[in-house]
Amino acid sequence: MTPGGPTGGDPASAPDRREVDRVFSAALDLPEGERAAFVERACGGDAPLRAAVTRLLAAERASVGAFDAAAAANLRAVEELVEGDEDEDPRLGQRLGAFRLVRRIGRGGMAVVYLAERDEGGFSQRVAVKLLRRSVDSADDVARFRAERQILAALEHPNIARLVDGGTTPDGLPYLATEFVEGLPVTEWCAGQALGIEQRLDLFLQVADAVHHAHQKLVVHRDLKPSNVMVDSAGRVRLLDFGIAKLLEPGSDDDAPLTRVGHVVMTPEYAAPEQLGSGEVTTATDVYQLGVLLHEMLTGVRPERARPGDEDVPGTAARPSTRVTQGLVPADPALRDGARLARRLRGDLDVILQTALQHEPARRYASAAAFAGDVRAHLRGQPISARPDSAFDLLRRLARRSPLAVAAAALALALLVGWLVSLQFYSRELARERDLAEAQALRATRAYELLLGVFRRADPLERDTVGGQAATVWDSLDASTNEVRAMLRDEPAVLGEILDTLSRLYRTGGHLERSRDLLLETLSLQRQVHGIASPEVAVTLGELGSVEAALGHGEAARGYLDEAVRTARSLPHDRAAE
Repeated sequence: MTPGGPTGGDPASAPDRREVDRVFSAALDLPEGERAAFVERACGGDAPLRAAVTRLLAAERASVGAFDAAAAANLRAVEELVEGDEDEDPRLGQRLGAFRLVRRIGRGGMAVVYLAERDEGGFSQRVAVKLLRRSVDSADDVARFRAERQILAALEHPNIARLVDGGTTPDGLPYLATEFVEGLPVTEWCAGQALGIEQRLDLFLQVADAVHHAHQKLVVHRDLKPSNVMVDSAGRVRLLDFGIAKLLEPGSDDDAPLTRVGHVVMTPEYAAPEQLGSGEVTTATDVYQLGVLLHEMLTGVRPERARPGDEDVPGTAARPSTRVTQGLVPADPALRDGARLARRLRGDLDVILQTALQHEPARRYASAAAFAGDVRAHLRGQPISARPDSAFDLLRRLARRSPLAVAAAALALALLVGWLVSLQFYSRELARERDLAEAQALRATRAYELLLGVFRRADPLERDTVGGQAATVWDSLDASTNEVRAMLRDEPAVLGEILDTLSRLYRTGGHLERSRDLLLETLSLQRQVHGIASPEVAVTLGELGSVEAALGHGEAARGYLDEAVRTARSLPHDRAAE
């Protein structure tokens, strides 16, 4: 091994290992927010030293969550051996205040949860009693348990399990009693009821509203996962377990005990990046966990961990629509049609989830309410705040709400995009083929003016009928198409280009059969003008294959696509590149 390091690099460029250890150790003694500035000062202009220390600090942050999770798992295993089986639990049958412990229904790192019943005072009531474990004797854990009672007492929301009672056992352990929610974790409920995407989004909005209520009370839940989000038999969400919640009151020392090994304050699979890296926990942490929860509700799988630089946008999770097409088959029967589900998620839902799952907290939604607001906007067909709207987005949403009013915008958009691109192309070619460019520009201008005139005559906003019948947008476009054919029957080149533009508009609107018919007519005109083998013919054949595939006509699609490939291969090299 050369002195330059394991890879045999230049010794002059390798940092001194003792200096790396010194700076790294000193940085670890500082709070997370002060480390970067310290490393910058300590390394000065020594770029290799700074890079080495930065890599070590990043590795240390990534390892914290894994080590804490492993320590917690070992601690739970030891505690289970100490406490024994449920049948041997000496607390069963014990009375705590007005309640009698009936059976154990859950066990976590810090507490045990029992089903308890009240059978006095002339009425019965079932509650969930959370009791600090016998093996937990830390003053920090007792303080955290009492803080949970204080938090629940401040929360009054129909989607948060209500605090019923609290106190101390005869042997001095604190307990709290909340209403007992008999139901299923939200992901199991969605699968069992075979809910559609809209129904799942409605269910998620109940969760987001409950989390927003907690944030308004200065409480961060920081353990949002399916087992803490139950759905009762009436379909109502109930948010549970504020055992590791954090109070955001100024001067709160809530995080002081959370750095000790074995006291993991998260579920690693649902934790935000700042939790895994010992960063600052804020309401943005709950926003990230809500994103993980919604991702699992909509796709059946959790998102892949975002690593800066791995995606098109640094620090962004993979699009959910791509996750469902990667051969993943969730247990949820309603999500098994991956192709259909991917189409439903593509667009707004991809953007909404990627915004919530940003690696950097500042790039996520500003609040749970903002997250819920975009979900509601999507359900209503309105613009979402997570991205600026393109002209196509505005047209698509307007078409959903007012299909008649959008006819003018849709046709104008198609004309402007298609013909302005053509005019730009003609301008670039002017220096080389001036005469041809001028002729093409004149043709484009004439066609543009012609279509505007035809549209005015077919505009559903200016007249209410086409041929004496009640008009729809597509009736108007049909009428426009027929008038274009009549007026341009002696100009097949211009007619072919316009019919091709209209076919794209019909395809965007979901009228695939009409789009296919116009493409067949376009193909015939192009062969008449350009010959059997031309770039225009090859492109139109490819579009026909795509439309046939969307219609489910596999054999027809394959035939057109094969013919498109043969046509393209038969072209001279300079023509094929056009």
